[in-house]
Amino acid sequence: MAMGGRAVFINVGFDPTASLDIVSAMTLSSGDLLVAVYPKSGDEVSRLRSEHARSQINNHVSMLRALGRNIEYRELELDLKDIVKSIDVFLDFLKGVKREGRTVYFELTGGVRTITVIMVLISVWFPNFVDELTFIVEVTRERVSLPVISPLEISKGRVKDILKIMSSCSSVRRKDLCNELRVSESSVSRAISFLKRRKIVDEKLRVVSLNEKFRALSSIFKHFGDCFQIREK
Repeated sequence: MAMGGRAVFINVGFDPTASLDIVSAMTLSSGDLLVAVYPKSGDEVSRLRSEHARSQINNHVSMLRALGRNIEYRELELDLKDIVKSIDVFLDFLKGVKREGRTVYFELTGGVRTITVIMVLISVWFPNFVDELTFIVEVTRERVSLPVISPLEISKGRVKDILKIMSSCSSVRRKDLCNELRVSESSVSRAISFLKRRKIVDEKLRVVSLNEKFRALSSIFKHFGDCFQIREK
């Protein structure tokens, strides 16, 4: 049965202070699920530090509950000695969360580098399981959110060509897209309809613009088509 709400996966390492800082900076609301992803420890010192970090997070969630926020907390242990099994365990856990009807966020700040790599790989290969990547830029200390979209989806038909054009302008008319690409209006219309269903673009009075959430990917849209040209050569 679908529960809805957000599921925020955080990468927990062996630094209790850093882990708590990351969680404290989040805005968790009632109905949210917080998942601490952590590595199986190979020595006693690392195990104790990891337990302390997770205990700090659990205490923070308990404090939020005392303030009236109904937040669920779960933990996911990965044995990084076996990367293949770790990915398998992560995906099984993630599928269960998605069956609850939750929107999934991967917080990539801090933690163990190998888990960060696994989280990024999963978001690329299984974009329907992950909705957004979030992280803090070390230089500015600002939190950045990036939407997740499958490269396979935007490589279809004229979709990648339209996104390339839109990467360098705030909005464009359908007629101008047809002229620029030298294709029929029906071809452009099919691509735009697909992009609107995926909420990548918005349209008003036949003027199309990138959805604000996807503007952060403009540079990727700009260069995405080049990988096909290089491969063909």
